[in-house]
Amino acid sequence: MESAKGVVIDLRGNGGGYIYDLSLLWPSFTGGNDVHFADSRRKDGDSRTDYGAWLDVEVEDKGREFSKDTPIAVLVNEQSASASEFSVMFFKALRDYYGYSNILIIGETTAGANGALLDDNSEEYYNSGTTSIEPYMTTISTPFTQVRYRDGTIYEGKGIEPDETIEFDYEEFMAGTDKKLERALEWVKAEMQ
Repeated sequence: MESAKGVVIDLRGNGGGYIYDLSLLWPSFTGGNDVHFADSRRKDGDSRTDYGAWLDVEVEDKGREFSKDTPIAVLVNEQSASASEFSVMFFKALRDYYGYSNILIIGETTAGANGALLDDNSEEYYNSGTTSIEPYMTTISTPFTQVRYRDGTIYEGKGIEPDETIEFDYEEFMAGTDKKLERALEWVKAEMQ
């Protein structure tokens, strides 16, 4: 990674996964720091307001070198959810708190679905999980965690706005034009000079 001249990370359509994957994907970008990018607290009772204490969410440094001046473009859309939103928070924190000067988030506001879900059979099924109200709603998901960006902003139900908004255009995309990717590549190339 130390020889990278520019990076484009495409999180569009990424519905998420396990938060532990962030410790596999992003340590190369930590630049010598454990990166605290969010806080999380878990449900610990049946009431909708029964939560435990806020705990730091971090990506640990693994001793890899990465230049804080390397341009990093992060592409997002309305289907970027859960762990991909944690990734957006990670890159925002690099820029906002760790001295990375060249990070740009491009696209549309993310899904706003970053609280972790439980299996319906979980022993920790405190007012969380997936249910339905047929025939009106087929899936209702209620997270068992609450997550906030490290500055205290909660994006659940709102989503994370990009630095630069580019709306999806179906006809252009089907004709082979990806305006978001083109903008990311244009920006990265300009920042590399």
